[in-house]
Amino acid sequence: MSQSWIKGMLDGISAKTVVFAVIAGTFCALFQFYLNIQEFRSQNIKNMDQLLTTLEKPAARAVLILDSELAQDIVEGLTLHDFMREARIYEDHNAILGESINDRILSYTMYEKLVAAVIGTEISVTKPLHLPESMSEESGQIQLIYNPTKAVMAIMPRLRYEISFTFILAAMVTIILLSYLTMLQLRKT
Repeated sequence: MSQSWIKGMLDGISAKTVVFAVIAGTFCALFQFYLNIQEFRSQNIKNMDQLLTTLEKPAARAVLILDSELAQDIVEGLTLHDFMREARIYEDHNAILGESINDRILSYTMYEKLVAAVIGTEISVTKPLHLPESMSEESGQIQLIYNPTKAVMAIMPRLRYEISFTFILAAMVTIILLSYLTMLQLRKT
């Protein structure tokens, strides 16, 4: 009985079923890709905010004592990362105290271009630096401009695995479901 059921399912698989399964698998994989990228983007923005919070005291100290060397060290350390495009520390009168720009040319793979289309290639995050109120009415700020596409490359192997698994699972479920429905329809006739 089990052989006839399996044979009936395999006989019911047509080219239309396979094409539909591939389309369904592709749709599910793209949806999974989109959800994962958006989740990573949200997490990445939180991470950048945490990084700015961590750097707030040293950057505020550099602004307070107008230490351009300390400010420069902070921003140069940030731009060592491939995904960090620019970093600046502004003093309380909005003049740049430290600035570093990552001049490395960014080349994108086809996969990275797809990611860039979803999440963009540049995000700017700014955090005000709080100075003691007795020192100045205005505060300085630290600004980061980073490339979320390059930042997402750290999770790319996991993302590829999840997308492939989603595609295969969706395609298999679609084939099994359509084959089963075809078999039930053939039994009725």
